[in-house]
Amino acid sequence: MDIIRAGGNPQIDSSGNPTDVGRRATKSITFNGTTVGGIGVLTLFTVTGEVLIKRIMPFCITGPTGTATASISLGITVNGVLFAAGTTAINMDTDEWWLSGTPSAGGAALVAAMKEVVTTNDVILTVATDVVSDGSVRFDIDWEPLSAGSTLVAA
Repeated sequence: MDIIRAGGNPQIDSSGNPTDVGRRATKSITFNGTTVGGIGVLTLFTVTGEVLIKRIMPFCITGPTGTATASISLGITVNGVLFAAGTTAINMDTDEWWLSGTPSAGGAALVAAMKEVVTTNDVILTVATDVVSDGSVRFDIDWEPLSAGSTLVAA
């Protein structure tokens, strides 16, 4: 099956294999209140070159713990809230999708901010106000390179 881009030309390598098929990068983090979950910025994925983030899908494996004021945001280095603005960490429960300020159990449609984003910047998680001391979240990103040699890899 050929992958067809706008314009109708399949992108194939010298062996006839499609080169523009999607890629997935995954990173799981466990908050500990210091190196992960301390106040500040944590790089989740490193971006080299120009990439299209087709979709980012954060899933809460175990609900974060901390104070009622601990908040987390998901974005890129030049816009730390691009994907999800300050979400109260303790409002995220086990087995919920973090697709907005109000995490969703079971399933939900991806919000516009979580899909079709072009960037040259790293994907980051920001912990603000107070530490997040426990819990874990998995981040899955489906992405596509837009320039030669572009990459998006777990940090």
